[in-house]
Amino acid sequence: MAPTPRRVAVLGGGVTGLAAAYYLRRAATHAGAATTAAAAAAGHTVHVYEQAPRWGGWVQSTRQDGYLFEQGPRTLRPAGGEHTLALVAALGIANEVIGVPKTQPAARTRLVYANGSMNLMPASLLRFAFSTQPVLRGVLGRVLREPFVARSRAADESIDAFVARRFGRRVADDLVSAVVHGIYGGDARTLSMAACFPTLWQREQTYGSVVLPLLLGLTGRSLSAPSEPRPPVVALTAEQHAWVRQMARETAIYAFRDGMQTLTDSLVRALAAPPERGAVRLHGATPVTALAYDADAAQRDAPCWTVTTAAGAAAYDHVISALPSGTLARLLQSGGAATAATADASLPAAVARVVHQLSGPDMTAAASLWVVNLAFHEQVTPQAFGYLVARGGETAPPGDAAWFAHEHGLLGVVFDASALPAQNQFKEESRLTVMLRAPADAAADAVLAQARAGLAKHTGINQTPSSARVTYQPACLPQYRVGHRQRLAALHDALAAAFEGRLSVAGAGYRGVSVNDCIAQAHDVVQHLVAAGGPDPSDAATTTGLAFCRA
Repeated sequence: MAPTPRRVAVLGGGVTGLAAAYYLRRAATHAGAATTAAAAAAGHTVHVYEQAPRWGGWVQSTRQDGYLFEQGPRTLRPAGGEHTLALVAALGIANEVIGVPKTQPAARTRLVYANGSMNLMPASLLRFAFSTQPVLRGVLGRVLREPFVARSRAADESIDAFVARRFGRRVADDLVSAVVHGIYGGDARTLSMAACFPTLWQREQTYGSVVLPLLLGLTGRSLSAPSEPRPPVVALTAEQHAWVRQMARETAIYAFRDGMQTLTDSLVRALAAPPERGAVRLHGATPVTALAYDADAAQRDAPCWTVTTAAGAAAYDHVISALPSGTLARLLQSGGAATAATADASLPAAVARVVHQLSGPDMTAAASLWVVNLAFHEQVTPQAFGYLVARGGETAPPGDAAWFAHEHGLLGVVFDASALPAQNQFKEESRLTVMLRAPADAAADAVLAQARAGLAKHTGINQTPSSARVTYQPACLPQYRVGHRQRLAALHDALAAAFEGRLSVAGAGYRGVSVNDCIAQAHDVVQHLVAAGGPDPSDAATTTGLAFCRA
């Protein structure tokens, strides 16, 4: 088992990498922990490497012509986001939070565009039962029959196949495809039910039904969380705990007054401040070119990782990778070539297995999106959070010309000014964000015209915007294809065998694509490294970041 790391390299300066570095720096121990544990954690030296000239990854907030535009994620959910709320409290930015109460109309009003009509989604089970929305006709009967549908015996299944089997083809085409567009920007026909919606998958596997345990109030252990949660890395005051509980109890969603980048900018400032416990050094605009592991050095408890950049090489005891899996694979491949005795020498077999697991086409699959921000100096949007666009009867495969053209390529629209009015700068203001798919080489003007055409068709909004911004986000949403959990389990085994607990992985490519998911993964990785002074000696494979796969 690796000893408590002393020098740690964090690869990637998005929200996952920044959160991991922050947790390593704080490394607070739970009440009652030995003082030697705190001393061990305080010895961390953390270096964070980011290739881009800015920090934050896909999180990017911009003020343009006075309007707040988000090019990436814009809101957070308290439900399931306890680590994020605690991080916000610890960073001292709770006063920057804009909470949207569960009772606010915009938080409760969500729409789905399917088969040429806009449909209001019911805000309660009772309203669902008596809804007359076209997209919901006949759905109640399928819901009532769902407990009698036989459970699947397969290890995994596509979201589309799962929903069609249990609730019917219309629900899969007209409702769930829209939800998948909103979360993953992808196709429900190829994505894994077990990985993307683990709670629903577990309900069927455990109870034979999705609906029945919901009605009976039965719950199961989350498939994405450790079976025995450890104490949190960052200790909060009683006042901060009270704020976290209040947010979770009263708030549907929340954001920040000046945008989501408030969170990542605050992390950068905290990491750049004079150290209280562990020292942190930020290497911005510094691409890593190779990552090499020395098993002999690891056996001597000496620094066993070499991180190479244009500025030179540095040695570390542990590496946390918050990079896409394919990028990490290329760095390991380059590191192996750099340290090989001959140019054609192959990687050690154990490392080669890791590279193979990381670089497979199903593991590296990711959706690219265009984000079009529009602002109007008048009220043009309804009092709703936004709408998602269903696939409906569209059968074109992803990447096909018809797939790009379906509903002008729109996947969803967020009515930012209605959902988060506290971010508005003008008395009469409408802001909205269109997420759509278009070829990577499309001209920005053409994408803008495409977004406006789809918006006009769906909502009748055809006014000329006061301000507009078009952004291409390549490979921004990992696609958890069928079999994803099995691939993670194999990767966990390969990492543990090759690097003996000295390489951890976290980020959107593994255990969830949301900001909440990424922060939780960063917390889990660091928690295993520093809780009670170091990794649990009874489990030599807890620090891969994927140990939950073997729970």
